[in-house]
Amino acid sequence: MVRLNLLGFLVLSLRAILDASSASAQSNVVLPPLVPAVHSFQPASHGSFQLSGSLSILVDENFASATVDSGLTLIPPPLESFAQTFAADLQEIFPRLSTKVSIVNEATLKKSSDFVFLTISPQSNYTLASGQSTTEGYEMDVSSTGVRIIGGGAKGAFWGTRTLLQGFALSRGQFPNGVVRDQPDWQTRGIMLEQVSIGADEYDADLADDYNDFVNTMSDFIQQEANKTIRIWSTSEPSNTTSVSKAIIKQHWEFFEGDPYELIRAGYNVINSEDSIHYIVMKQPQPDSYPQRLNQSRLWDGANVNTGGIWDPHIFDRGNASNNPNIAEPRLKGSIIAHQAVWNDHGPNASTPLEAFYAFKKGLPVIAAANWQAASRPNHLTHAQFLLAYPTLEATAPGQNLDRRVQSKGDVVIKYQVPERLPGKSAVPDLSGNGYDASFENGILRTPLGSKGHDYTLMISASSVQTSGTLLAGPDSAFGFTESANGPTLAFTSSNIVYPLFNYTLPTVSVSSSREIILSGTENRTSAWVDGCYVGDFLIGIDGTTTYEPMAFVAPIEQIGGQDSGVETFTLWNGLQDVSQITESNTKACT
Repeated sequence: MVRLNLLGFLVLSLRAILDASSASAQSNVVLPPLVPAVHSFQPASHGSFQLSGSLSILVDENFASATVDSGLTLIPPPLESFAQTFAADLQEIFPRLSTKVSIVNEATLKKSSDFVFLTISPQSNYTLASGQSTTEGYEMDVSSTGVRIIGGGAKGAFWGTRTLLQGFALSRGQFPNGVVRDQPDWQTRGIMLEQVSIGADEYDADLADDYNDFVNTMSDFIQQEANKTIRIWSTSEPSNTTSVSKAIIKQHWEFFEGDPYELIRAGYNVINSEDSIHYIVMKQPQPDSYPQRLNQSRLWDGANVNTGGIWDPHIFDRGNASNNPNIAEPRLKGSIIAHQAVWNDHGPNASTPLEAFYAFKKGLPVIAAANWQAASRPNHLTHAQFLLAYPTLEATAPGQNLDRRVQSKGDVVIKYQVPERLPGKSAVPDLSGNGYDASFENGILRTPLGSKGHDYTLMISASSVQTSGTLLAGPDSAFGFTESANGPTLAFTSSNIVYPLFNYTLPTVSVSSSREIILSGTENRTSAWVDGCYVGDFLIGIDGTTTYEPMAFVAPIEQIGGQDSGVETFTLWNGLQDVSQITESNTKACT
């Protein structure tokens, strides 16, 4: 499970919350709230490693090409590749930091400072909760002059760089001196499976023997052809004569399909994807069905419906603890979420890809923490620590910008005065002060940006004559006009699906030559105003019924205007603005 990167670190406030061990309590050195928490940290008496202007990332020449890995990775990268990734991640989070990756002899460290050294110790003894050995563990020795990360394998060293990266992000480039020792409790965890899935559930009981034969034949074929095992949905096969091979991993999702602990006792390897914890259905209108977002209350205090507690992969039954195996059970392989737990039961047009991200983004790191470290471990992440950590963790995770964040010096992100005509390709200044100057050509204003995520407010002024075409476009969506049964209306387009604004038609006659359109967006809805008057939220009818759910669109800002669009001005704010304060229209006519 990829570690994420977490929120600003204030030692005085965190000490009262963390108090992770008696050793830490006796020391001035305290870890920030890492997600997942590490299994152990032996703090030094004082001090920390501090990033300076440059950092040397040194790779042990004896293991630079090593790909030692007992985990579930199809093609594990070598240690040097992980070092290059670490360097790129650091520079993304700390743009002023200079990094250099070098392959060195360990003996040279005696004369080095400002370094992170990566190596592998094949003799390391790291184990999963079951006692099975794993190369995904690591030890990290932090001193004021440098950091040594010793992985059980290449990926173990990589997990060490994730811990260090989080600490730097949380504490403004610092990590406390001491020794971290860490490893996962389960091997299978995260949002992807490196195994073949062939389904194999919810079939006609009369065909059970045929189905078992099919599943076993597929298993043998894939094993022979590719040396891979397969995974199926957990089912107690309705047959008295045949059964699925025990070489096949069963993925539990619901007790009415099969008792997971009974399957474990019968000799099957089982993955936990219990639907009461892992499942969400996008735009699900029924409150007694699966939630629209991962249930935080169940994750943090729903391990047992009577006694509460933090969930982890050994918990299948939240009502009867006797139906759950011990965390050391070797046939419990871990848990998997999201790639099959975010369901679009209401069709491809009910949600956008980014809405799927919003649905599980806050729950994913909680499940990551539980997969890495059992809830019964003394250093397990607490809810209070997570709430402190999550905002910065989510904002600084490198290699992605799913929140579609745009840096801004103030509330106004971009502001343009669009010219009527300019010769050829001309520059148009950004009046916000952020320097996002655009270019104007053939009636289109092209910005250096793509999309602006939530929350946002935008205002566009365009010719009131225009009632067709595109006003705004970006990589995730577009905004403009479309024809409805009653005439032209406003519309977003995402994944080639048009989402019109219901129950609103643009006026055919306008008292002004310009029309002002204001949009505001959150992760839960998108609202529209025309000439200062609220005209509705963008909705989707669920399964063709009169039950509606809101749509959440990001602001498309890569292109503004278009051929004959008549766009005159454009302003984008960060956050939700009071429309009555920003509109330039006379709102007395609003009803």
